[in-house]
Amino acid sequence: MIPREAIERAIEGGWKWTQGGNTDLTSWVFDKYEGAQWQEIALDATFWQALGKALEWGVDKRDEGGVYKPSYRAYAEVFYDLILTKGDTEAFWRDLLKANDK
Repeated sequence: MIPREAIERAIEGGWKWTQGGNTDLTSWVFDKYEGAQWQEIALDATFWQALGKALEWGVDKRDEGGVYKPSYRAYAEVFYDLILTKGDTEAFWRDLLKANDK
């Protein structure tokens, strides 16, 4: 699941959730979010980009193989890996949001 605070921060970063490319559902997901749509949100690159903007991640992050990739993609991949391995996604979000508290 994606915590509400992460969604709030992504909205601060300019994220607008759309389906079909034409309807802005951001206020709906913010007002009525109960976690049911987290998979769709997690796969939305614009969510991660806006979250990175709000949390000031910077441009690039080096992965374990030494390859640079956009920070938003690196964080998304860590989250995806935790889902696949049944890792602690709550700790991921807690640490990510805490490290970037202003």
